[in-house]
Parts: sequence; C-alpha cells; structure tokens
Amino acid sequence: MQSAPQVSDPSDWSAGFSKQGELDSHLRCPICREVLRGAVMLNCHHTFCSACLRRHLDKESACPACRESANTAQIRRNVALEEVANCFLLLKTVEDSVRRANEDQERLVARSDKDGRGDRNDDDMDGDYGNSYGGEGESDGGVAAG
Repeated sequence: MQSAPQVSDPSDWSAGFSKQGELDSHLRCPICREVLRGAVMLNCHHTFCSACLRRHLDKESACPACRESANTAQIRRNVALEEVANCFLLLKTVEDSVRRANEDQERLVARSDKDGRGDRNDDDMDGDYGNSYGGEGESDGGVAAG
C-alpha cells in the first residue's frame, strides 16, 4: 500500500491548487498539525486525530482546543470528516504528481536550452542542410551530365 503524502504545511500546495491550501488548514489536527488521521471529536465538537486526543486525555481531562472538561468516554468518530481528509490526501498525491511532472518538464527544457538546442528543430539537422548547397545526391540543376 502506498504511504500517504506528507503535507507539512498548507503553503505546500502549488499555485494551481491554492484553494486546497485553504482547505488544508481546516483539516489539520490542532495537536500534531498534520492532516487528520482517524478523526474523532468530543462533546464540544472539536476534532482531533484519535491517537493525539487519546494521548492528551491520558494527561489532562480537558479539550485541547477550548479547555472544556472531557474524557475518553466522550470520544466519537467523525466519519464524514475522516473521509474528507482521506480524499484530501489523495488529491495531494495527484497534486504532487502534477508538480513533479511540471518540474521534470522545466528541467528538460532548461537542459535543452543550455545545450543550445532550445529553438532548433532536430528535423532541420538531418541532411537537408547539405542538399541545399549541392551536397550528396544533388543533381546539377536538373541538367543531365553529358
């Protein structure tokens, strides 16, 4: 199984995906700052990663966001938000692939320009050059030698 992309910051999204960067900030756990994994919520409706919230509640009996009294018995799965977060991570995988392909294309173009071949068509260099100046296979203006 392919591992999920690491989205370390909402600004990691490229320009063509700017709205996803905005959504990104809403899909992050307030504790670990990563995209939600196993989204769960408390009675106060704040949502966290399941593991993050459980670790927090082992130490403190309060919501990490609003400080309202909380305990592990209040934890409920937030299935809809978990599904949105999973789709979001899939979209990030697509965005990463598009970005890498564009970067590869830019490197190829830059290398081509550096090699001095950026504006030339390879077909222009396949022997026509010699023919236009009487190179091999060229007749004397269509007049038979006699």
